[in-house]
This record gives sequence, C-alpha cells and structure tokens, in this order.
Amino acid sequence: MQASQKKTNTYTETLNLFHEHKDEKNLLKIIAEKRELKPLTIENHLISLYEQGHISLADMLKCGNLEDLKSVKCIIENELHGNTEKLKPIKEKLEEK
Repeated sequence: MQASQKKTNTYTETLNLFHEHKDEKNLLKIIAEKRELKPLTIENHLISLYEQGHISLADMLKCGNLEDLKSVKCIIENELHGNTEKLKPIKEKLEEK
C-alpha cells in the first residue's frame, strides 16, 4: 500500500469514528483512544476533512468546548489585540490559565 493510500485510509477511519461519536462529549479523546493516536493528530485529520467538505461547520464546532472558545476569543481580543497570524501565542496564553 502506498503512503498516500495509507493517509487516505487513516483519514477515512477518523471520519467514520467522527460520525459514529460526533454527539458525544470528549469526541477528540474518544477517537484518539480508539485510533491509538494523539488528539492533535485527530484534530489535524478533522481539519483536513472539514477543508475537503467531508465534515460540516456545525459538526466541527461540536469538537470545541464553549469555554475554551470563549477563552481563545478573549485572548485574541484583549491580549493579542486581534493578531491571529500565529497560533503559538494563543496556545501559550491558554497554558498560563
């Protein structure tokens, strides 16, 4: 099996688990545990799948925690003055909290 085929299959497996568990809390953690992958890897899969049109925006938003989203918004507006060019400062600010 070629590398590109393996990548397609791993994304398909993530997508199938996403649809199977999309209404559950801790969706990323559930998929990561079932796939024996890191949650960050699953996040990257889901972003790619969203960009390819396999996942709707409404379903993608279910992956996020409302409190985390509010924290990110607050950091961007109040501490980074709207600068979203880099994600690392946002991550660092979240880790401080």
